[in-house]
Amino acid sequence: MNQKTNIQVLAYPVTDLTIARYLAAKSVHFIGIPVDPNNPDESFRLIQTFKEWLEGPQLIAVCYAQEEVCKALWPAVDGFMLPYEHQTGFNGICFHPTRDHTLHAVVDKQVWRCSIASERGEDSSAFIEMDLEEDPSQYPTCTGFVIHPGHESKTGIFDFDLLERWFERLEAMQENG
Repeated sequence: MNQKTNIQVLAYPVTDLTIARYLAAKSVHFIGIPVDPNNPDESFRLIQTFKEWLEGPQLIAVCYAQEEVCKALWPAVDGFMLPYEHQTGFNGICFHPTRDHTLHAVVDKQVWRCSIASERGEDSSAFIEMDLEEDPSQYPTCTGFVIHPGHESKTGIFDFDLLERWFERLEAMQENG
């Protein structure tokens, strides 16, 4: 019998509670919330709303802002997605672009390194950024994916079909592990 593999997923950007709840129901591991450097208070309110309504996914602040803005959010989130390798001393989850040339030789995609720092040290894994129209099974050794779930066309209106098909392909890949 095949053992089901556990492939982690980071979905970002997520700015809508309907989509966030759908992703939580799909057992997405990480939800990335974009931080508006001009309005960090609004970002903080969105993070608080997600914390109240979601159970399961860890909340990641997608921070392309000044480091001070990111630091102000530390107590509210589980981790960060940064455009550079972090040197902040934050104990938690941090996604950053990787310069791992062996991975880029295998995939012609953005690869993110997920580092989890704690008092016990640091653990890291690679996440491949992919389009929802792609089949995740083309990367059978991948341990994580970064996906862009899309946006509402109007409040409460969202086409979940493409997202649903991607998750069905991911589940089949995990079951065939």
